[in-house]
Amino acid sequence: MCTVGCYALSSAYSPHLFQHYSELPLWERRDWNSRCGHIAHAVIVVALVALTLTRCPGFWGDSVGAGEAPSTVLDTVTPLSVATFAFSLGYFATDTVMMLALHTQPLGMMLGHHLGGAVALAAVLATGECHYYGLLLLSTEV
Repeated sequence: MCTVGCYALSSAYSPHLFQHYSELPLWERRDWNSRCGHIAHAVIVVALVALTLTRCPGFWGDSVGAGEAPSTVLDTVTPLSVATFAFSLGYFATDTVMMLALHTQPLGMMLGHHLGGAVALAAVLATGECHYYGLLLLSTEV
């Protein structure tokens, strides 16, 4: 929903903020409006990744209880990392539908990016392993 809201805000305010917006062809206006959602997702997801990697207790194996073996960072699953992956999967699905419905961008490249990212994140969520690598993957969204 964040993507749809950003698209709506951009289409409502861009004509008032940028004088040449209304001169753009329809497909370029749609592409312009969709970029607001891309930027919002990138900023939010990178902030969540940074928060997970730096502030999440137990991510680096520092909250091991008595008698427990320390886990590696590859085995660590936190609620925030799961929420970050779920947020990104939702974004990928929503943006893919919007791209197909509005014909906003070069479809091949972005569909490949979204499909590859969604498959990788779904595998991380399904297996419950390698959250660290999934977070590193998402940190490249900016």
